[in-house]
Amino acid sequence: MSALFTDMVVLVDAPNVDPPEIEHPNVLSLLLLEDAHDSGNAKSENPPSPPPKLEICLGNLKAKDGPPPIPPVVPPPVVAWVGEKARKLGFSTVIGKSDNGSNGRSAFVTLICERGGSYTEYKRKSRREIAASVKCKCPFRLRGYLCGGGDWSLKVGDGKHNHDMTDVLKGHKTAVLNPNERVHLEKMVDSNVPPRQMLTNLKKRNRTTSTTIKHVYNASYRYRRFIRGTRNDMQHLLKSLVDNGYVYHCRKYPDSEVVSDVFWAHPDSIKLFNTFSTVLVLDSTYKTNKYRLPLLEFVGNTYTMKTFSIAFAYMMSERQDNVYWALERCREMLHSKDLYLKVVVTDRDNALINAVEKVFPKAATLLCSYHIGQNVRAKCKLDCKVTDLKGKNEKAIKPGSVVKTMMAAWVDIVDSKTEEVYIDNWTRFKVICAKFPKFLKYVEKTILDPVKEKFVRFWVDKNLHMGNTTTNRAESADARLKKHLSSSMGDLSTNWKSVCNMLELQHTAIHASFQTSIIMLEHRFKGKMLWSNLIRNISREALHHLVVEYNKAIEIGTDKSKCGCLSLITYGLPCGAQFKNVDYNMKLHLKEQFRQFVLPDTTFMRPPPNKVTTK
Repeated sequence: MSALFTDMVVLVDAPNVDPPEIEHPNVLSLLLLEDAHDSGNAKSENPPSPPPKLEICLGNLKAKDGPPPIPPVVPPPVVAWVGEKARKLGFSTVIGKSDNGSNGRSAFVTLICERGGSYTEYKRKSRREIAASVKCKCPFRLRGYLCGGGDWSLKVGDGKHNHDMTDVLKGHKTAVLNPNERVHLEKMVDSNVPPRQMLTNLKKRNRTTSTTIKHVYNASYRYRRFIRGTRNDMQHLLKSLVDNGYVYHCRKYPDSEVVSDVFWAHPDSIKLFNTFSTVLVLDSTYKTNKYRLPLLEFVGNTYTMKTFSIAFAYMMSERQDNVYWALERCREMLHSKDLYLKVVVTDRDNALINAVEKVFPKAATLLCSYHIGQNVRAKCKLDCKVTDLKGKNEKAIKPGSVVKTMMAAWVDIVDSKTEEVYIDNWTRFKVICAKFPKFLKYVEKTILDPVKEKFVRFWVDKNLHMGNTTTNRAESADARLKKHLSSSMGDLSTNWKSVCNMLELQHTAIHASFQTSIIMLEHRFKGKMLWSNLIRNISREALHHLVVEYNKAIEIGTDKSKCGCLSLITYGLPCGAQFKNVDYNMKLHLKEQFRQFVLPDTTFMRPPPNKVTTK
């Protein structure tokens, strides 16, 4: 895997050295017709020198950038004027030769027809079996000279063509974007708009444009290369993190300058993590970059039940050492020693589980019940194959019905509310699977005996998990991220831009949910004095839980054995058993109870006042 990082070398804690100066070219950037037709097949004999290395200080968020990118050379205005006139007449022009006058010569530019010149066959065979050329030795030629005062004069060398004019220039290699289209396209590139939608927007703005999808791809690539300049992928990623105020950490291989792991977090995400530090959901996603690096995502949820991404980490592998390092960086983002996670939810990855137990020893580790169920189903299909089983009516039993019956019994085990119910369901499961001892041994020895306390409901509901018993929240965050990624083979810096755009939308939705809970009054609570002190002080989701518990208290009374107190244990909200003699005079006591059970030093929406007024 080290070969994948040949362009990702950075100097760590290197001495301050001035970057080398780059001389600007003395001639204009030309499009030579002799090379334009097969530029993708030719290899340069003198490859460009490697970009200067970036100095990174891991302790402080400082990075020293390489030399600034060279701005593109703008061709003379006469080129655009001639090109516009030529397109109206049905042909296209390109630059044949030019000189900007820096060598003591007069500045000039020679414009020829795009079909001028003749095709020169390469000595080596082309990689393409079918090669073609548009050149037909068209003699058309113009020569422009720079006069005093900045004006240009044109001289017609040959005004004839040896081919017919065309009314449609779509597909011609010289049909380029005009300046307005280029500015609009660059804005769409920054917004991560897919290329096909870029072309659609350009067509809507100008129905007569000759732009094709290839021009969109080329212009997008040139713009990204101009933004990156001479930096390589890793250098540009770290510089982007510094410029945008991200908190980031990176480490390298021992005795090497190759970066192995990168961790970063948005400042607003860190604030949300310190405010809502109850539950952490971890999940790794794949197929996000061309280096095939796993992306570990840290996910949490607000008390308005909105998902937010806490941090991201690109790791060389998912070994315990890499995961432990990323989790340590996550723990360091908690600003107070009194803040600690109550629950961490993950899938059954031994390296991840071991690292979580070391980094967050006070947190309860829960396993995703959905992924465990998927493993049981896959094992059941493999080991529980039936060929001659018959039912009561001597009819053959289909394999699908056997799997369906066993999985229904498995779901009952996972949803067991008490230990007695769990034992009964497990006994029934063993009876159903009696003819498949191999599968039964797998379920008992591999799943239930080692980790049943981490996914069976009876044990899981003893923790403040806020409804997070699976990694579905992280899976949905991964799916949302991949919608923003333009490709599964993108580089790290491009992927970071997509992540940044996603986080901006995510934070906007979260703040909108806060304001909705503050300013919105549901119609069913109008005129209800019982809820008057809670409305606009807690989230609407918390209020909905309280309404359910209040209705439960009316139906079953305040008996704790019937209530179960799940709302109190799993959400930190008053349960039905705590609603005693609820009437008008009880509303103030209810408010004080709510503050005690949610969080001791903060409410759902904002920090509480210095003194809680109960009268």
